[in-house]
Amino acid sequence: FRAHGVTEYALVDYEIADVNIQSVKAWASGVTGVKAKGSKETKANVAKAVEMTLGLSDIKNNAGGDITDAIGVAIVYLKRIGAID
Repeated sequence: FRAHGVTEYALVDYEIADVNIQSVKAWASGVTGVKAKGSKETKANVAKAVEMTLGLSDIKNNAGGDITDAIGVAIVYLKRIGAID
């Protein structure tokens, strides 16, 4: 909660948009063609979708998959506002 509060404080002058993780999972399934089940499989699917979208073969990710999750959220947000296809 502290990290969340610090982030909101630091971004007080900016609009904060919510991106539901279900939207990220659905986007990843659409990109990869895989309907992942379970947390571990879903994280791997999001990582694969990020790699496919960015044209990269191996993104350095942390053990929890947080890096590719964050990139996935950014991609879904940018698609939502029409900044990327």
